[in-house]
Amino acid sequence: MRSVQYTIRELIDLLLRQAEIRDGYWELGAAYEIKAGQIGDDPFGKATPLPGVIFRLAQVGLVERPEPTPGSVDATTLWPNAKETRTAIARIPPS
Repeated sequence: MRSVQYTIRELIDLLLRQAEIRDGYWELGAAYEIKAGQIGDDPFGKATPLPGVIFRLAQVGLVERPEPTPGSVDATTLWPNAKETRTAIARIPPS
């Protein structure tokens, strides 16, 4: 089985390049889903279900910041030879 791992900085760089974002300060953003319910059933029916919570990573994306932050990446540094810039268009999440 293969595994490829990235640091947060590397992941932001990859996403900025894939989206061809050439300006602005960007951070990694995440959306989570939280579900609560009875957890603990086993195939033999001997475990007593107990209240529990499941956290699920639903989406990962980029969030533009007006000023640089310790976790942000300046997109202009990824395109040193670019002569034109593109303003990023925010993706509207489904409702």
